[in-house]
Amino acid sequence: DLSEASIIEIIDAFVDFKRKFNPNYKSLNLRSVVLRAEKTFKCTLKPEQVTDIFYASFIQWIHESGLKYSTIRSYCDQLRCLLFWAAKHGCKLSSTFDSYRIPSYFARKLALTQDEISHIAHYDVYKLPGRPQTIKTLERVRDTFVLCCNLGQRYSDIIRLCPENFNRNIYRTMQKKTGSKAVVDIDKYAIIPTHTYCLLEKYGYRSPYTSTASNFNHYLHKLLKIIGDEFGQTVSQEVKENGVMVREYHKKWELCTSHTGRRSFISINVMRCPTEAEVRKCSGHSSARSFERYISFGED
Repeated sequence: DLSEASIIEIIDAFVDFKRKFNPNYKSLNLRSVVLRAEKTFKCTLKPEQVTDIFYASFIQWIHESGLKYSTIRSYCDQLRCLLFWAAKHGCKLSSTFDSYRIPSYFARKLALTQDEISHIAHYDVYKLPGRPQTIKTLERVRDTFVLCCNLGQRYSDIIRLCPENFNRNIYRTMQKKTGSKAVVDIDKYAIIPTHTYCLLEKYGYRSPYTSTASNFNHYLHKLLKIIGDEFGQTVSQEVKENGVMVREYHKKWELCTSHTGRRSFISINVMRCPTEAEVRKCSGHSSARSFERYISFGED
C-alpha cells in the first residue's frame, strides 16, 4: 500500500520489488538526487507534489548543479515510471505528473581518425616520468581504448572480454546494455587489425583495464593530454541548449571518452564499407535511427 508513501519510500519499495526477481538489481541514482533536493529545500517530497510546475523548477535546479540534459531526461523518465507503478498500488498522483519538457540540447560528439587511433596505439608511455604504477595504468587504459576503437563495443562490453568471445578472427558478444548480438570480423572491420591481435594475445584475450568508466575516462584524458599534438588542438562546436545557440571551444582530449572508441569505429567503417547494414551487425544496433547518431564526419 503506497497511498501515504513519499517518493523516497516509493523508490525503496520499487527496488525491493525488482530484487525479488533479480537480486543484483542496483539502486536508482534518482534516489540520491531526491534526497539532495529534500535536504536543500528542507521538505519531504510527496507524489502529489510532482506537477508540471514541479518539473520546471526541478529540471532547472538539477541543471544548475552541472548535470547534462541527457542525464536529467533519464531522471525524469525514471520518476514518471516510478509514479505510474506506484499509482497501481494506491498512490495518488497529480494530473500533470508526466508533463515535463526537457529543453533542447546538443550532445557533444567526437570521432577520431585512423591516424589518431594509430598514434595512441603506438605511443610509448614508458618514456614518461612518474610512478611505475601510474605508468602501468596509463598503458592499460591506452590498450583498452584501442580495443574499443577496433572492436566497436561499449566500455561495459570491453571489460567483459574473455577467450570464449573469439573464434579465430571473429569476435562475438551479447551486449550488456541492450542484449543485442554483435559480430565483428577483425580482419575486415578493425581499424588496425594486426595491433588488435597483438593486444588480445598480450592480455590473454581479456580486457587490459576493468575499473569504472569514470576512472577510465580520467586516465584517458590524462594520457591524451600528455600525448598532445592533435589532441591538444582546440575544437569549435555550436551547441544548442534551451533554444540558445552558443559556440563552445574545447581541447580535443577533453571531448574523448570511452564511447569515442565506439563512435570512431562506426564512423570510419561507414566510410569504407559498401553498406551500413554490415557495420550495424558489428555494432549491434537494431535500428538505423540510433545507429546514425554515432556517425561523425570530421573535416577531413
